[in-house]
Amino acid sequence: MFHDKSIKYTKVIGVAGNQVTNDIRESLGIVTEEAEKLKKEYGYALEEAIIKDEDIYIKGVGARGNIKIPVSLLTQIIHVRMKELFTLIDNELRQAGFKSKIKAGIVLTGGGSLLRGITELSEEVFGQPTRIGVPLELGAGLSNEIESPEFATVAGLIRGVPGTTSSQAMFNFKDKTAIGKLGINKFFKKVQEFFDEL
Repeated sequence: MFHDKSIKYTKVIGVAGNQVTNDIRESLGIVTEEAEKLKKEYGYALEEAIIKDEDIYIKGVGARGNIKIPVSLLTQIIHVRMKELFTLIDNELRQAGFKSKIKAGIVLTGGGSLLRGITELSEEVFGQPTRIGVPLELGAGLSNEIESPEFATVAGLIRGVPGTTSSQAMFNFKDKTAIGKLGINKFFKKVQEFFDEL
């Protein structure tokens, strides 16, 4: 929770997009890569958000041939896990005494926030307006590559905390082209190394 540009409360809950992928894998009897692809290409968090309930053809594993499922079945699998996550967060906020203090609403980040219908599900569970958090104004060297909710956390760390002056706590990105030269994978490795040293 943020208030006046400061973090007031944090909590880690061990439910994330990889559990959704695993649920799809187990429910449909497919490999992880195929489950992840289905989630990204056809994933909805809420049945009401489905525009067209088309059939999806999935590669069978081993001797099984290809199978066909409706988007609504995939959505039901995803919905259960995402609703569980939001309910856990909502309960945590209530127990910590912060639920009534939320005034500006909910901001979703991470890869799971790319699921269609996720803001509607969030609003249904939390009873609060919800938006997707997208990192913006990162400079020419970064914006095209990581302007996505998947990278919102690391982008926020790159920009630093307002008012921070410690050189150890902030990265120096005066030369934005240096990131382009490094390559995005090497760049994120450098970020990871920085936090491993803390």
